[in-house]
Amino acid sequence: MNKILLFISLLFLGLTTQAQVSSKKVLKELKKVYSKSELESFKKEYGSLDILFYAYDHAVFNVNNNGGKETSALPVSAHSNHFTDFGVKLLPYNQYFRNENPEVIVAIKSIFMLQYEMNLNASKPIK
Repeated sequence: MNKILLFISLLFLGLTTQAQVSSKKVLKELKKVYSKSELESFKKEYGSLDILFYAYDHAVFNVNNNGGKETSALPVSAHSNHFTDFGVKLLPYNQYFRNENPEVIVAIKSIFMLQYEMNLNASKPIK
């Protein structure tokens, strides 16, 4: 019985430590784009930095350029899974970039879309 409690305690401690390390890593990445005062303002406006933490892993998506839309006016960027690598802040509208593949447009979701997704995911029952 003591071994089981010890195992559960160590598992919880490990998961908590991993979450703290992950949060620190994301915050470090966010600071590449947002100043300390901008992060504080964001926190005041939205109540927390949760949207930015969520956005770090969920803001970037690909759009198929099936219609051959002209993309030369879009900024060029190498693909990444994190919006901070694009050097942009979240805005009230989607932001688009082109990369080496002309059939794909890389997009960063708007802050409103990210809020919607977070609320949608929070309201889903855990299975």
